[in-house]
Amino acid sequence: PSIVTRTLSASLEHRLPPEPRGNVLATLRHYGQPFLYDSSIPLHARRSLDKILGCRSGEYGSGVFDCKACSGKRILYSPCTDRHCPNCGWLKRKKWLATVQSWELDTKYYHIVFTAPHELTEFFENNAAACYNLFFQIAIRVLMEVCEKQFGCKPGILITLHTWGQRMLMHVHVHCMMTAGGIDLKTGQWVDIPQDSPALNPQELAALFKKKFVRSLKFQKT
Repeated sequence: PSIVTRTLSASLEHRLPPEPRGNVLATLRHYGQPFLYDSSIPLHARRSLDKILGCRSGEYGSGVFDCKACSGKRILYSPCTDRHCPNCGWLKRKKWLATVQSWELDTKYYHIVFTAPHELTEFFENNAAACYNLFFQIAIRVLMEVCEKQFGCKPGILITLHTWGQRMLMHVHVHCMMTAGGIDLKTGQWVDIPQDSPALNPQELAALFKKKFVRSLKFQKT
């Protein structure tokens, strides 16, 4: 793996407002229906797509809101609440981001990306859960091991998984945000982790990640 280090109710009749052109949900509704019957697409993906296509369409119910001041009424269609939905996910992402930002420490952070080689794409697709979990575990293990052995400290690490690249092709990688320091294992004091340390060299981290990942795959296979 390569690494880059960088500092309603349905009975209520109400016409939905036209969705803006270029809206992701509008695009899915226009082109997504045939994919529901495509057996080459995993069942869990088709289930999510089916829910998303019905989002705020009246399929999941609605609520009528009355304004006491102007006597106006407004019907709001219920969301699908699927975590992959571009229409529902923004609020959850906003809450998640606020939670993560509340953890922020008064220190610099290192951005480290572990990327699976494209030769393993098919293997990852056929063993998604196991491979993704292992990817997380090895990424954490590598960074923790380096920091404990080389700097004698335990850093703070936040990891997120991305399975697609900007071109919407399978591109498995994890983004790691690691504090530029950690708690000393002996004294409990904060110690800095220098950015120019050879231990954080991308090639060194890549070699260590590859070694541990391949070894873990062989162990699970046996």
